[in-house]
Amino acid sequence: MRVPKITPGRVGLDQGLAGLPFGYVLAIVTPVIVVVMVVMIMAIVAVIVVPI
Repeated sequence: MRVPKITPGRVGLDQGLAGLPFGYVLAIVTPVIVVVMVVMIMAIVAVIVVPI
């Protein structure tokens, strides 16, 4: 099962992870991205709310 490349910047990453099953990599990377996004949103909200 191949997933098409989203951006050219991912080519090197995909080649580096070629030895691992894509689903396994996705299962690790996706939660990390979600956590990072949530932390960033919380940080932005904190910066906006705290001074008020």
